[in-house]
Amino acid sequence: MRKGTYVNPSVPCGYRFVNRELMIREDEAEVVRRIFASYLAGKGIDEIAAELTKDKVPKKDGGTKWYYRFHHRHRKHRSKGCKASVKE
Repeated sequence: MRKGTYVNPSVPCGYRFVNRELMIREDEAEVVRRIFASYLAGKGIDEIAAELTKDKVPKKDGGTKWYYRFHHRHRKHRSKGCKASVKE
């Protein structure tokens, strides 16, 4: 990473991996921009996911059902008495 190259094997949404560099994928980047704009407008994670699903916005894997895995996993653990905290 010191040389500025990307070393993680999974590529974040909105990017593609070309010659060891991340390049913007405009089709996915539009979705990322929409998510950030919704968040900045005060919408919560579940509301954003519901809107993306309702609008049938394709995910990186081609599916259209959006959800926030960590958020749901955290709720599940919290209901079992886990004392994990999430900084919001």
